[in-house]
Amino acid sequence: MSQAELAQIVFLLQQGDLQAAEAICHALLNDDATKPDALYYLGAIANLRGQQDEALFQFEKAISLDSGKGLFWYGKAVVYQQRKLLAEAIECYRQASALQPDLFEARFNLAGLLRESQPDEAESHYLALLEAQPKHRDALNQLGGLARKKGLVSEAIGYYRQALEADPQFAEASNNLGIIFQELNRLDESVEAFEQALCSRPDIPELHNNLGNVLKIKGQLEKAEACYREAIRLNPAYASPYRNLGLLLRRTGQIGPAISHLRQALAVSPDSLETLLDLADTLLMQNHAEEAVELYERAFSISSRPAIRVKLARVLPRIYQSQAELDAWRGRFIRQFDSLSQTSISLSSPLTEVGAANFYLAYHGLDNRVLHEQVARLFVNAYPWRQAVYNDYAEKKIAFSRNLKPRIGFLSTYFLRGHTIAKLYAGLIEKLSRERFEVFAYLPEGKSRLDVPLHVAPRFFNPENLAWTAEMVSQDKLDVLFYPDIGMEPLTYFMGFHRLAPVQCVSWGHPDTTGIPSIDYFISSRLLEPENAQSYYTERLALLDTLPVYYHRPVLEDEPLDRAYFGFSATEHLYLCPQSLFKFHPEFDALLAQILREDPYGRLVLVNANYPEWGDMLLARFQRSMSDVAHRVKLFQRLGRREFFSLLMLADVVLDTLHFGGGNTTYETLAFGTPIVTMPQTLMRSRVTYGCYQKMGITEMVAGSAGEYVDKAVRLGGEQDYAQAMRRQILARNHLLYEDMDAVRQLEDFFLAALASGVGSR
Repeated sequence: MSQAELAQIVFLLQQGDLQAAEAICHALLNDDATKPDALYYLGAIANLRGQQDEALFQFEKAISLDSGKGLFWYGKAVVYQQRKLLAEAIECYRQASALQPDLFEARFNLAGLLRESQPDEAESHYLALLEAQPKHRDALNQLGGLARKKGLVSEAIGYYRQALEADPQFAEASNNLGIIFQELNRLDESVEAFEQALCSRPDIPELHNNLGNVLKIKGQLEKAEACYREAIRLNPAYASPYRNLGLLLRRTGQIGPAISHLRQALAVSPDSLETLLDLADTLLMQNHAEEAVELYERAFSISSRPAIRVKLARVLPRIYQSQAELDAWRGRFIRQFDSLSQTSISLSSPLTEVGAANFYLAYHGLDNRVLHEQVARLFVNAYPWRQAVYNDYAEKKIAFSRNLKPRIGFLSTYFLRGHTIAKLYAGLIEKLSRERFEVFAYLPEGKSRLDVPLHVAPRFFNPENLAWTAEMVSQDKLDVLFYPDIGMEPLTYFMGFHRLAPVQCVSWGHPDTTGIPSIDYFISSRLLEPENAQSYYTERLALLDTLPVYYHRPVLEDEPLDRAYFGFSATEHLYLCPQSLFKFHPEFDALLAQILREDPYGRLVLVNANYPEWGDMLLARFQRSMSDVAHRVKLFQRLGRREFFSLLMLADVVLDTLHFGGGNTTYETLAFGTPIVTMPQTLMRSRVTYGCYQKMGITEMVAGSAGEYVDKAVRLGGEQDYAQAMRRQILARNHLLYEDMDAVRQLEDFFLAALASGVGSR
């Protein structure tokens, strides 16, 4: 075949004129049936038409006439690859590359098939290709992927950047850069890379989805939502953005819409394990525990991943309809973890795989030490937690840490504007002595900043990246790591299993023991704990003589709202219980009902700051447990600061919940002088209001029994003179609760004593 004839066939194929190209090939073969090039192009034409059998037939005829031409083997390899006959394709590509080293398409395709099974050989082919074509963007991009799999992150970034230098519009390389920067928590660079990719290819839904994921981590939720919705618009059959949008809506408290989008994701991809788990997690938040169990079981039937067994075991409702229901679910929890404890499980990423702490156990009104220890042992054995080395610190028992000025770090996912944890603990960070300590504060990336000045440059962590957060904290070489709360959410719970400082402690942001062996101290107060308190904690109990917080006195800047604003008359007696609805233990119903029965003018007022469905469920329970007075229960959904503080001021009396009482709300209520009736019990989480009264030297509103609780509440609600006398007493003494520098000084002394004891080695 002449060069002119060959060029004409190639030209026609490039123009898509298969018929004309085929006619030339047949004409040439009519003259001479042994022209292998004509046979090859007949095979190529047949393959373009989807006639793979015919294509193979022609390629094999061409090879039989001239087996030394790499192009013919290349054609055969392409058909084998299309048919998923990968071993045969690899062999043919190798033959093509050996016979014709400059046939770069063969080398590139061969490398692509070898990327997973034989990455070193794949790399050699890409590098050989680059020697001839240094700006081959696809080879550079693939080399970046291979380097990334080897953990050579800088090298991978270099290859991706070279690919973009070769073609600045190469969206795939920009996307890969965005992904790798996200993994490195270099979020601004990740956003820039995804946006660069979208400039050239705005029609690719995956790019919008990936950008949304980074924006979500950065806390730019509206922009992230727009990205997910655009990805869905571009491809309604693409499951990932439905799932990611559902998770975003869940994060913002829109549980109903979140469930709807997760169900759509599952409809598109019915066997998606992650979507099944996400939907189960979300249904559990809406208190649909039984359906959540069904979905976890369905997920476990797809994959016997140990983490799914853990998720299945720790299912607990948020609102119980009866004591019997609570007992049944707690019994199930115990049986499930007893069974799990008999097996050995392994986790590769506890935060993402399990993604939950045992938060709701605390609201059962029972001692949870044994359960928390059991769960913690499971996790201790399931993952290689970081264990830092401290230069034989414990053995030397030196008076101070290895740092001349001890480094104290505070870490919480809830160091957020307006959050309870920030209100309780930001003041301690603010006031801690900088002469005695070097102070570090770790805050969640992309969230609302604190109102309180910390007087320290905060370090920001990614709440979705456990390993990265642990590494960041480890590099600061802390002497004391202080967790205000453990057990409320997964990041800090799993962080607690790492040994990142010689002394690690937790306090009563979540007032329950952690069960985690690497948490050394639980910081509480003699004003809060009963005599045998140590038996309820796996940590060593550290008891301050004051309450262990520095709380800024709350102030209502605006004029308070009146009763008419809330729809209350002047004659009604307002019994306010402003606690989270999951604190309403079924046993509490009897006390509430009796108060309303004894005071015909009484109105029970609740505030639901969580999900509307929870309020509906609690009211439904009241219809059964106290049907004769349930009509006198008023439930407000989310209230603003002015509304909430006004309600605290308007209340005749505030009722502390049974088994798990107020904390932050107690400080807020007492600031305005409103009396709280409380009934302290065995566990500290029922004793915070009692501790505040102890601090103020007030005992009149502390009940010793259920009957006394009801009597005190009804008297405060119905006897205005008595209630005013109690208000005056609280207002005269409540200054002792706020801006307490004794708490700061005692905490400082505790840090130094703990470092001297070397308890972190236990």
